[in-house]
Amino acid sequence: LADAYAVASAGCSFQFEEDEFIWAVQAVRSRAFSGPYEGRGAQDRLIQLGFIALLLTGSVAGGFVTLENGLNGALSCALAIPLTDFLVGQSSKLKRHVVCPVVDYLNHDNRAISDIAYEYFADVFAVRVRGGFQEGQQVCINYGEKRSNDALLQYYGFVEKDNANDSYSLDLLRHLDEQAAASGQTLMAELSRTGPDEESM
Repeated sequence: LADAYAVASAGCSFQFEEDEFIWAVQAVRSRAFSGPYEGRGAQDRLIQLGFIALLLTGSVAGGFVTLENGLNGALSCALAIPLTDFLVGQSSKLKRHVVCPVVDYLNHDNRAISDIAYEYFADVFAVRVRGGFQEGQQVCINYGEKRSNDALLQYYGFVEKDNANDSYSLDLLRHLDEQAAASGQTLMAELSRTGPDEESM
């Protein structure tokens, strides 16, 4: 974080202290969620559609194209907007990180089956949690599949009792062959509540 602070403060037009920067980064890391980049927002799409309509009107009124050809071109452009956004979101590695009011109040439960997604045409973020709930019962989401207590503590500042996803990384060579370990060799094993994983065996 010290290196990130140096880069951020050097390129920023206002001054802030390192402890303020660390607080802001930790707030975002613990509250933000991410998903595929879905392209433009609803307002941008409406502006583009308005521009297409303006071009269509001007081209037909100016006699540059027939009404039929103008409508065909406008329809093609209008359909290209959601299609391009869909293809960009599905084919690229771009991600959008969001801190969304109310969603960031939801607590974690590793047993929860949940999904947070941006609904393209409605221009809203939707939270879905599988299961039935009683009035007054807390609704939790899952912060991510197979989050160990180590990951939960680093990113969110808490651990979960009886976390089924807990795992421990051990370097067996440190205990079996000190000379090999001293030369930089490792033999890592991942241990979970159910024993070592298949790759370690």
